[in-house]
Amino acid sequence: MTETIFIYGLVDPRDTKVYYVGRTTRPKARLDQHINAKANGPKRRWISDLIDNGLYPEMLILEEVDPKSD
Repeated sequence: MTETIFIYGLVDPRDTKVYYVGRTTRPKARLDQHINAKANGPKRRWISDLIDNGLYPEMLILEEVDPKSD
């Protein structure tokens, strides 16, 4: 069985801008990974700033792709 691929954006709730675009087969788990990541870099600093202000990035599903369709 092939899983649906979700193209998603991480949205800043302060200005509703998309700050990151990615893909996953498990949106909820992937959002949790972003929030709990220990990495460094611009995305991590942005998410840490949100969390420090009592906020979290929002996940916006941009597209659902059937991997069987080419």
